[in-house]
Amino acid sequence: MFNKASVKKLTSSINGLEVIDFHVHVYPQTPLSAPLAPVRQQLTQWLRPLSKIQQKAVSLSHKIPSSLRMISDEIGIPFLVPHLLIESDVFDLEREMQKESVSRVVVVPHPPLANNDFVFYESKRIQGAIPVVFIDPDTMKSSSDLDAFYNRGVKLFKINPLQSGVPADAPFYRDFLSYLNNKKAILLIHTGALSSRFFRLPNSGHIKEYETWFRNYPEIRFVAAHMNLHEPQEAIQMARKYTNLSLLTSWQPTTALQRAIESLGPTRLLFASDWPLLGENIHTQKERLWTLYQKGILNDEALRLILSGNAKRLLEPLS
Repeated sequence: MFNKASVKKLTSSINGLEVIDFHVHVYPQTPLSAPLAPVRQQLTQWLRPLSKIQQKAVSLSHKIPSSLRMISDEIGIPFLVPHLLIESDVFDLEREMQKESVSRVVVVPHPPLANNDFVFYESKRIQGAIPVVFIDPDTMKSSSDLDAFYNRGVKLFKINPLQSGVPADAPFYRDFLSYLNNKKAILLIHTGALSSRFFRLPNSGHIKEYETWFRNYPEIRFVAAHMNLHEPQEAIQMARKYTNLSLLTSWQPTTALQRAIESLGPTRLLFASDWPLLGENIHTQKERLWTLYQKGILNDEALRLILSGNAKRLLEPLS
């Protein structure tokens, strides 16, 4: 998948188009960062076989019976750790953006590893980075807690019940949703249940849990991260029903992306990688879209819209 010939061909074919990655993370440097620095490039090369296996596993995850997903999720999550240890800080992200010709990134907090303040200040160090605020029940009491970030220019927000431990139907979110609806803000939501003890609220986050939000807060521009993971068809159906919902391409294989494009058209999809999880995310997602272009599923304009045009349209009112 990642041999030099394929990388060169993809790079020459797609680099003429602007790329905006709507979902990346950055993490603090670890105690291993300095000792590993001299051999980091070599370690990254060694991780590529693992990345291939992980990307293939993601492509096949839709076929795993729901009764077995608890086992597969529990086994799979720890394999994300090597990438976080070796290639996950702000300098790594800058190198990856340059390598993959990504002009802008939406940087999403991942508490407790990377909280709102950390992401806000690290984003200032990256040209083209747009910080997101995570609505965190552990540190926030009401929507007034968002004012400090909003007044500093942060206009994108994220909710993830898996991480926060608070389900989507909890009263806690109502005040925040009303605030965001009045602001006509962009709200990223984690979609897709995961059965793992690594999360505070396992098996939460299925896109159906948010349907009342899409209906009751029409001024919020919702963005479904990861397209409901194992069950993308549910996200596609929800996006057909609610026009204030867009879908991110992250974690989805070519087959799921094709179904989304054929059902929704290209205007409701945003390019996203969830870098650095899995490894080679940005290249892999570009490769999947290029495959659809070569098959005739995407034309020039549709490819441009997914890679950057839709993100620009969504972000423009915030400028």
